Amino acid sequence: MTQTGWKVFTNNGRSPIQGGDPVWDGTLPYDLPPVRLDTSDAECAEGWNYCNSLAAALRISGLWPDGRPSLAVQVEPAEVTWTLMDS
Repeated sequence: MTQTGWKVFTNNGRSPIQGGDPVWDGTLPYDLPPVRLDTSDAECAEGWNYCNSLAAALRISGLWPDGRPSLAVQVEPAEVTWTLMDS
């Protein structure tokens, strides 16, 4: 069984919390670039974040974080290789 979740972007493909350059160009299917994951208890840590429910994802990111509607997409994680990071 594949685990799926929800990720929210601004209307132009940016992170609604971190901002920065677009990370998604709107095409589907789309593979986000691989990143290191931080599995610590840090609230804002390295790696991609997604939520198990759409309600939780929208509660965290907001419906209109930049004055325009958010884009919610259902995501499937790729195979993960865990790497412990220095604390």
